[in-house]
Amino acid sequence: LGDRQFYFRNLAFKIQNAGDSWGRFTALKEYNYVKLQKWFYLLDTLDSTSNFVRSSASYYFSQTQNKSDTIYIVQYLKDHAAKDPRKKWWWLTQAVYIANHLLQDKKLALEIAYELNKVPNDVNMPLWARQMPAFIHEQLGEKEASKQIIIDILKNFDNFTVGELNFMEYFIKD
Repeated sequence: LGDRQFYFRNLAFKIQNAGDSWGRFTALKEYNYVKLQKWFYLLDTLDSTSNFVRSSASYYFSQTQNKSDTIYIVQYLKDHAAKDPRKKWWWLTQAVYIANHLLQDKKLALEIAYELNKVPNDVNMPLWARQMPAFIHEQLGEKEASKQIIIDILKNFDNFTVGELNFMEYFIKD
């Protein structure tokens, strides 16, 4: 009908309710995540500013019992955020979380966490997001690399709260 926003909302509604009708539901593990990821990319072409698709992907579809399927969610979130990391950094944090805790791929989580470090310093991003590579390095037992990230943050930023300084001091000592 020539209304892209209506079309986007219609398709997003269909994705939200896919597999569920008349009191029946489909378990997330039964979804085809390759096709689902393609739908996410398609919906981005219709509306790349709405957070509906990213929210559905990271908060709902990532809860699949088939944890290996979350790689498609992680890749989608990473690709989406790469288009405008200044505004889409939040979705990188979600990709790190999913890769680290659900997919249990710490190397991939670390790679994405470093994308957060590339977000320019003038972006109002919370300190914990910039510290994510340190947390992953620490989980990998790479304490020196972890410590160096925290030290770099201390050198390159200012206006820390007392709580942030206390945490960084504790993290370095521990």
